[in-house]
Amino acid sequence: MNYQRLHNTEIFLLDMDGTIYLDNVVIPGAVEAVKHIKDIGKKVCFLTNNSSKSRDEYYQKLTRLGFEVNLDEIITSGIVTANYMSKNYPDKSVYLFGTPALKAEFENMRIKLTENNPDIVIMGFHTQFTYQELDTLCAFIRKGVTFFATHPDKNCPTRDGFMPDVGSFLSLVFTSTQRKPSRIFGKPYKYMVQYLKNKFDISPQNMAMIGDRLSTDIKFGKKFGLLSLLVLSGETDQKMLDNSKVFPDMTFPSIKQIAKKLI
Repeated sequence: MNYQRLHNTEIFLLDMDGTIYLDNVVIPGAVEAVKHIKDIGKKVCFLTNNSSKSRDEYYQKLTRLGFEVNLDEIITSGIVTANYMSKNYPDKSVYLFGTPALKAEFENMRIKLTENNPDIVIMGFHTQFTYQELDTLCAFIRKGVTFFATHPDKNCPTRDGFMPDVGSFLSLVFTSTQRKPSRIFGKPYKYMVQYLKNKFDISPQNMAMIGDRLSTDIKFGKKFGLLSLLVLSGETDQKMLDNSKVFPDMTFPSIKQIAKKLI
């Protein structure tokens, strides 16, 4: 195992769901592990593909669960998507299939949201949608409106198993419209690593991605040269790892064991 590279890492990117907590329960040792990483002078970024919540909501949740966190340390696929839109499509209107929290993130970046004749439609992780919203989304997509998605995760881990995420919704939309999004912004896509490089001014070779998902967290690390650290506290179990075509640089039972390797 490449422990020297682990020690040389400047910033640890921490997936949240399944990596430091499940639902509203902290994974044992996670609070202490994050504190230790910070105490030895490393940077930390709480990085999630889950676009259903705002940065403020994650801050409140992390604080409530006992983590030491600053707002600036929290990044979601929704934030990356909104940032990309504000820089590349500042004058375009957007139909956003997403929660009120995600819509607020977009409005904070002065992105024009509309229910009528949008230039672009974006699918986020919408946990409160109505059938009418889904029908409207598909209607715009069938008409050929530019189509993006915040992230590709098929499921979101919970204490009781999983709940369907954007990737599952995308399968439904494709069945109905025969179209896939032309851009996806979360892990493991390039837009996320570009955002991180610009924000922290750190090379991917000096970043470590800690996560529980092979298809997003680990694939993201392997694809862009980050140190990839898999934890078996969420989606991935040993059987899934054994049968995978994507392999992490290191595997640990949880983030607690990663912190123990850092002195």
